[in-house]
Amino acid sequence: MYTDIRDHVLATLKPVHLRLLEQAGALTHAQAVSELPGEPGHAFAGDFYHLAGGYDQTLAFLVNDGQSILERDFWDDRLGFDIATPDDDPLFLSLTDEQWTALKEYCAAIFAEMEAVLAAIPAEQLAEPVPGTHSNDPMGLLLISYIVAGTSTHAGELSALYAILVGKRPDHH
Repeated sequence: MYTDIRDHVLATLKPVHLRLLEQAGALTHAQAVSELPGEPGHAFAGDFYHLAGGYDQTLAFLVNDGQSILERDFWDDRLGFDIATPDDDPLFLSLTDEQWTALKEYCAAIFAEMEAVLAAIPAEQLAEPVPGTHSNDPMGLLLISYIVAGTSTHAGELSALYAILVGKRPDHH
């Protein structure tokens, strides 16, 4: 029985993150950076970054005093781009093998941090209004709504792209 909405979100989120990391790990470097059919300028690598970068920006705004994990932990140095890089930037079509490996590690770190923050943040803090938002929305609403909306949209998209790239339907645990 779930006692808190966070329990339900985490129970759903963890296997999705695991599946996405497994799919990214199963792709070759060439597959990850190849231009997607019907999507000029887009690569799986860019879309994978888009989900993790969105999480990172959410955490920066809500709990990390404006600092992204990409910059805080020097992932930007390893990856060669910053938090403002759009997912359709041509650099995702030309990542080196080392950058693709670093991107997978960055995404794993972001997924783990998002899960840890969600599990540890006190319920009282989730109820606090966040200044500068549309209606001073509570942190919990912003955090969980982004997680649910962002993950449901992008996880499905990434799994579909994976299926196209490897030529088979993804295994859903």
